[in-house]
Amino acid sequence: MKILLVHPAANIIENRRERKYAAHPLGLAYIAAIAEQEGHQVRIFDALIREGYNNEKVVRPGFIRYGVSEEIIEEEIREFGPDIVGVSTVHSNRKYEIIEVTAIAKKISKDIIKRIKALSTKD
Repeated sequence: MKILLVHPAANIIENRRERKYAAHPLGLAYIAAIAEQEGHQVRIFDALIREGYNNEKVVRPGFIRYGVSEEIIEEEIREFGPDIVGVSTVHSNRKYEIIEVTAIAKKISKDIIKRIKALSTKD
């Protein structure tokens, strides 16, 4: 089975009271290691790193999105062709970015299974 694990882009408050955050997605690395031991083909896609950290755009009044574009996320999913897309983030307030990735995956194929891991599922 092909599994794509995604650390999504992030939205921050435009006035920069909230700092940009990027760290290695260790949780995804642990999941990938176990999945690979079980014989699955796994890829981690970190949308905050690559060229994405300095890629910023206003997404709605007062908020900036940083990370790779939705188009690049879509290209990555299409190119790898996963059976499962897992999305994880360190902060539970990143739920909109998680929803964005899962919506892109489902747009590509209704057969892609989506798995979401977040610290909180409230709201």
